[in-house]
Amino acid sequence: MRLAPLRTRDLPHANRISRLDSAAADLPAGNFAVDVKLFAGGGLAARTKSALQAIESGLEQSVAEAASDYGLLYGLGTALFATGIGWLASVVFRRD
Repeated sequence: MRLAPLRTRDLPHANRISRLDSAAADLPAGNFAVDVKLFAGGGLAARTKSALQAIESGLEQSVAEAASDYGLLYGLGTALFATGIGWLASVVFRRD
């Protein structure tokens, strides 16, 4: 999941904050209200509310669309893939 850049133009010392690079893996796509706090010198220097847009992109977006649009094929494909990986693991780790 890719996160849109965090707007920091309303914060003093905004050059110290560039963007939000990562978030929890279970963050759903959508719009969020974020309370941004800037700490300096051991205390709260600035606080503002901002919007955060989490969107799916790249491979994750393609997989999500395939699962949604072609559910049966996606399910069969993942079952076949899991079976193949299991077989490969049994070959690689076989005890003779």
